[in-house]
Amino acid sequence: MEEIKVNGNFAVKVGKLWATKDTYGGGVALHEQPESLMEFSKAYELSEKVGGEVYIFRPEPITKEKMEDLRLAADMKSDKE
Repeated sequence: MEEIKVNGNFAVKVGKLWATKDTYGGGVALHEQPESLMEFSKAYELSEKVGGEVYIFRPEPITKEKMEDLRLAADMKSDKE
């Protein structure tokens, strides 16, 4: 069984948006993409506050083929050219 790390791989989704704590006003900010990942305890508290779902993000290696597909999708020129 895979060990689950609880410090830094979590984000909170509310509907179609991602929630983060607003560091300036103390409230909650919503974004179209996750702005940062947080530890589980903070994600859990935020999800309780906003009624959102906690998501876990796991690092996944990218194959060379997938890397090339992503480069093409991002319209990046190859260094080999």
